[in-house]
Amino acid sequence: MIERLNNPFTPTFGSIPLQMAGRDGIIRDVLNGLNNGPGDPYRAVIFLGARGTGKTVLLAKIAEEASADGWICANVNADLGMLDEILMQIRDNATEFLAPESLSHITSISIAGVGVSREIRQSGKKTTWRSEMTSILKELNDQNIGLLITIDELDVKIDELRTVISTFQHFVRERRDIALIMAGLPSKVSSLLRNDSISFLRRAFQHHLVAVDESEVRFSI
Repeated sequence: MIERLNNPFTPTFGSIPLQMAGRDGIIRDVLNGLNNGPGDPYRAVIFLGARGTGKTVLLAKIAEEASADGWICANVNADLGMLDEILMQIRDNATEFLAPESLSHITSISIAGVGVSREIRQSGKKTTWRSEMTSILKELNDQNIGLLITIDELDVKIDELRTVISTFQHFVRERRDIALIMAGLPSKVSSLLRNDSISFLRRAFQHHLVAVDESEVRFSI
């Protein structure tokens, strides 16, 4: 039988390599921020960089490490339907920790500005994305479980992205155990930060990713 060797170099579609070269410091800082509790600046982070600099891989690696530490993670792209996708991932990943009513499915969603109206199938009553997230966060936090949301491909044109960011701001003020790690192209991030409705985001920690230094690659190999 021929022994198969795993290539540590995986330059395709955000696949996490066997060895992350040159990113140990930022991964450590973010994970320490999660462990330090609400209020740590590394709980709101934006990675900026050109395509191919490893933004998606970095988000995936941080989520993987956080999940191993007991965090519930939801990983999405900034796109239409991301609010429902976040809720579905949380419910799938936290089934054993949430009450049955928190696992309800949504039948409709409508967006007006940054307001979101929703309907729960079981009861037919109206609710909002923020109220649903607040209920879920309370259940998780009461069990000392944190929530990490990662968002890739930031785009200010996506109304639902602005809803997530605005809601996250309220959760920070309420000292909820939650973190928001995002990534995007510099031009997209710049447009997002100029939006006055989510000016809170300008205080997020920004890390500009460039190509990994050759010496770091040599050391990792």
